[in-house]
This record gives sequence, structure tokens and C-alpha cells, in this order.
Amino acid sequence: LCQFVVAAAEGPFPEEKILSCTDADSEVDPSSPLVVSVDTSHDRSMSYVAVAGYRDDGLPHVEVIAQRAGTEWVAKFVSQQLDFTPDALVLQGRGAPASSLIEYIEQEGVEVTPCQGNDLTASGGQFSDRVMNETVRFREQESLRLALDDAVKKYLGEVWVWNRAKSPVDVAPLCAVTMALWGLEMLGVDG
Repeated sequence: LCQFVVAAAEGPFPEEKILSCTDADSEVDPSSPLVVSVDTSHDRSMSYVAVAGYRDDGLPHVEVIAQRAGTEWVAKFVSQQLDFTPDALVLQGRGAPASSLIEYIEQEGVEVTPCQGNDLTASGGQFSDRVMNETVRFREQESLRLALDDAVKKYLGEVWVWNRAKSPVDVAPLCAVTMALWGLEMLGVDG
């Protein structure tokens, strides 16, 4: 029939929800606990470090604090270059490009809390609920915004995770903030 069909995939979040959660002045309260997370692109071309903490109004704030090409920089960065000591460092424990970094980070003396199995699927649902209920805040960051706009979910039965391989953009920044938020709220790190 020689007809082109343009299929516009709808992202996981409505635009108005993303805008409601975006706050250019958002920042973590200095007394808040901080949880850091690392994630790596599906093709290992880029790695991201994210942080989550509570604002002075009690809402969680998430942001990407570092992004660089490759993976070799990550262990030294989280062990020596943060200007704060996180209360926890979270990575996907198995099945993700960043999972291979756990050993190197631990060799630098930093304990890693794995997010895997039921925790991994819970983290995505938790982050999604926060966005849909407008109870999380983040600043406008290009890499995170692209992922918020266009991420694809990978269904595992009736639950899901962010799909690094099938998303049309790099969703590693979204994976990183998702796991940082999970760590902040689920590991007993209270604000």
C-alpha cells in the first residue's frame, strides 16, 4: 500500500504532571539524609550519578549530579569526589549495565545497597506514583527530562521496570533517580 504510518509512542507521564514536579528552585534541605544511585546506559556509553533527599517542606527532591562517558570514572567519583557523605549508595544488583560496577565501587571502600528483584519493580512504581501524585520535585535537566518524556516500560508479568534497551532515549538518568528515591524512602533513611 506504500503508506507510511507515524506512530507516536506516549511517554510514561503526562506533560502536566512532569511540569508540576519541576521546580527550578528545588533543593535538598541541608539536614536531610542523602542517597546516591548510579546507573549506566544500555550500551555503556554514559553513566549517571543521582541523589535523593528531602526538601524543607518534606517532599523528596531528586537530581542527576554527574554524567560522563563510559564507566571507569564512577568508582573514584562516588568514593572520592562527592562533596558529601551519602547515607546509602544504591545500584541495580543484577541484570543492568551498572551492576558490573558494584565490585569496583566496593573495592574503593564504599558499601553498595543492591536494588533488585521485588525492590527494583517497587522502585519504578513508587517513582511513578510520586510523579502522578505530584509529590516529588526535580529541576529541569535535559537528560532526565528526555527520559521522563520518552521512557518505555518493560513488563515482567504485572509489574514493570524502565526499559533501557527499548526506550528511544537513554533512560539511565531516570533509572538512577528512581533507585535513589527508593533508597531514600525504603531503606529507613528518614528525613
